[in-house]
Amino acid sequence: MNRRTKLLIVAGTIAVAAAVPAAAFAGGGIGGNDIDNAITGPDLAQATDAAISHVGSGTVADTEMENGSYEVEVLLDDGTEVEVLLDASFNVIGSDHEGANQEGADQSGSLPDD
Repeated sequence: MNRRTKLLIVAGTIAVAAAVPAAAFAGGGIGGNDIDNAITGPDLAQATDAAISHVGSGTVADTEMENGSYEVEVLLDDGTEVEVLLDASFNVIGSDHEGANQEGADQSGSLPDD
């Protein structure tokens, strides 16, 4: 191999090595766009109260803030999850029951909003 070919191979390797971490960072991480936007502080307490009040009882399994609204996943006593969507003022704007038809849920699994 001549010197020019070796330099091109080394330069290409360096370029690829620099591009992979940059692409992973820009895309939110390797394997998906899971940027951690967990709700914290006083907002977490308000979001938790609103979500639990909406579903009746359960345990908050996960939270996320996205585009000015809140998503709270509540694990019910029967093991199913309900994702409760809240606006910026912690008002319930929707919910999605992830499991078999729960009493009170429609065919899509959505619970009626109060």
